[in-house]
Amino acid sequence: MPKIYRIYKLIINVSKVLLVASIAMLTIACKNGNTNKKAISDSIIVDAPREKSQAELICEWEAWLQQNDKYNIYLYDAVPAKHAWAINSLCNIFYAGDEEIRSNIDMIQWVLDEFCPIETSDREKQQYEKIEKQVSYLLNFEVDLYQGYEVRRKSAISRLLHEFKIKVYEEKLRSKFKDKEINRLFEAEVEAWNKYMESTSDAYGKIVLRKESYSLKYVFWNNYDFDIMDQRYRSLVCMFLNDYSVWSVDNQCRWDEVGYEYDHLPKKIKQRRSLPIEYDFSYQEKIDALNADAQTFKDFLNAHSALAIKLGINDEGYLLRHKSNTMEKILDYYDRSESLRF
Repeated sequence: MPKIYRIYKLIINVSKVLLVASIAMLTIACKNGNTNKKAISDSIIVDAPREKSQAELICEWEAWLQQNDKYNIYLYDAVPAKHAWAINSLCNIFYAGDEEIRSNIDMIQWVLDEFCPIETSDREKQQYEKIEKQVSYLLNFEVDLYQGYEVRRKSAISRLLHEFKIKVYEEKLRSKFKDKEINRLFEAEVEAWNKYMESTSDAYGKIVLRKESYSLKYVFWNNYDFDIMDQRYRSLVCMFLNDYSVWSVDNQCRWDEVGYEYDHLPKKIKQRRSLPIEYDFSYQEKIDALNADAQTFKDFLNAHSALAIKLGINDEGYLLRHKSNTMEKILDYYDRSESLRF
C-alpha cells in the first residue's frame, strides 16, 4: 500500500509540473502572437499618399488631352491658336472624358486660365466676375448652323461649362458652411435640385422634342436645360456672395404666376398637333411628366427655403420669376435655331 501511494504521489507531482510547463508555454505563445500581430500591424502602416503638386497635375492633364484628341471643332484660322486649343480641350473633356474627368473643376479652370489669364484679388466678387468673363470669351466664336456637328459640339462645350460653374459654387458653399445643420440642409437642397433638373428636362423632352431623332434635337434640349442651370448657378452665387445683383431679372413674382402656367399648359399641349405613336409620347405621358416637373420644383423650393432661412437669404421671388419665364416659353422658343444661346 505505501508503494502504491508513493507511485500515485509521483504521478500527481509530474502532472503539476506538466501543467505549469503548459501554462508557461501558452503565455509565451500569446506574447509572441501579440508581438507578431503588432509587427504585422506595423508593417501595413504606410504613409498617406503625397498630394500632387500643381505642376504634376498639369502634366497629367496635358498627357490626357494628347491621348484623347478625338473630338474637335475645325475652325481653321477663325480664332487664335490658343483659343482653338481651349475649345478643343473642353470638347474632348466632354466627349472623351468619364464622369471623373468631366467633374474635374481644377482641370477645366486650368484650361480657362491658360486660354484667358485674368488676375484677381482674394475678393470673391472678383473671382465670380473672372469665371464669367473667361466662359464668355471662350464661347465667343461662330459656328455654321448648317454644319450640324459644329453646333452640337459648341452646345456640348456650353453644357460642360454650365455644369462646371454650378460645381464650382457648390464646392465653395460646402467649404463656407461650418455649421452641421446648415451643411445637412445644403446637401438636401442639392439633392432636391438634381431631382428637379432631371424631371424638368424629361418633361421638356417628352412635351416638345418627342421621340423623333434629328440633327439638332440635343442642341435644343440643351437650350432648355441651360435656362434651368443658369437659374441654379445664380441661386448658388447669390447664397455665397449674399448679393442679389447676380440675378438677371429685376422683378420677382409669387407662386400664383407659376401655378397659372402649370394649370394652363395641359390645354396648350392638347392643342398641339400629335404625331404617330412611334414618333411621339401620349398625352397622358406628357401630363405625367409635367406633374413630375411641378412636384419636384415644389420640393426644391421647400428645400431651398429651409436653407435660405438659415442663411438669411430671400431669393424665392427671383427663382419663381425665372421659372415663370421658362414656362411661358417652353412650347415654342427653345427648339428654334434663332433662339440658340451659347
